[in-house]
Amino acid sequence: MEEGVIRARRLEITDGEGRVRIRLSAGSDEMPGVHVLNGRGHVAASVGINPRTDEPYVVLKDTENEAEIILAIKPSREHVHCGLSLVDRRGRERMFLALGDEGEPIFGALDEEGNVSPPGPGGG
Repeated sequence: MEEGVIRARRLEITDGEGRVRIRLSAGSDEMPGVHVLNGRGHVAASVGINPRTDEPYVVLKDTENEAEIILAIKPSREHVHCGLSLVDRRGRERMFLALGDEGEPIFGALDEEGNVSPPGPGGG
């Protein structure tokens, strides 16, 4: 091993009360990345690499850990270059805003089964 290198699968940083507040993970039980935990021990924000696509992601979760916003490069949607997804408390994507392969804007609202739903009141 190279001199001065520390290797670990996971590193946790605690606050003054001993609660884990930052976790650096190599991905054995969660996606590899830096995860910031709230006072309840729930992950509130993550920056990392999706192990399935090898692409970067950013996730922000609410204080109740029920909803999240995901910003990803090349999410798992055909012909999408980058996008923003809003996910409900059950982990289902419900809205997305993205750029297509040619830079065209893409917007979608999804029903509970993941089908693109028609625009609602005030929609285009």
